[in-house]
Amino acid sequence: MKQSIIITVLLLILVSCGKDTKTYTNETYGFSIDYPADWDTSKTDPRMVFMALEPYQDSSDIFQEGFSISVFENEGYTLDEIVAENIAMTERYYAGAEINREDIKINDTEAIQLSLDYDLEDLSLTNIATFLSHNQYLITVTQSAEKKNFENYKALFDELIQTFSLIEK
Repeated sequence: MKQSIIITVLLLILVSCGKDTKTYTNETYGFSIDYPADWDTSKTDPRMVFMALEPYQDSSDIFQEGFSISVFENEGYTLDEIVAENIAMTERYYAGAEINREDIKINDTEAIQLSLDYDLEDLSLTNIATFLSHNQYLITVTQSAEKKNFENYKALFDELIQTFSLIEK
């Protein structure tokens, strides 16, 4: 028992050592989240308020793992209604996709997380979309990785989503 506790503590120390992160804060929508300091945040997509993408490792790396944050007015819909509509839309566009839903908490905030495995052209992808309501907004954090590499990113994605914090205006 004592030995397993020591091993666990050592693993936690090794995992957290050397992680250099930055924090993105959006005061307009009232949130902040950490991301790896070496990830590229210069790419923008008009549908996103923030994107952080891992730098390409080499020419064989054809997919940039990372995450993005979208914010929409929720127009009075509940989080359950929004997620149900997202599931229905995903099923229409990605027939045969595997979708799993989980109710989670992020720093005492209720959230719903969907994981989605699907194929797009020559890629097999895994996306995790975390839906939160804050004030009149729906905030969605979407983390993406190639399915074959997902296990390499899962712990990092779990850690990053737990750094998500709401800021009261």
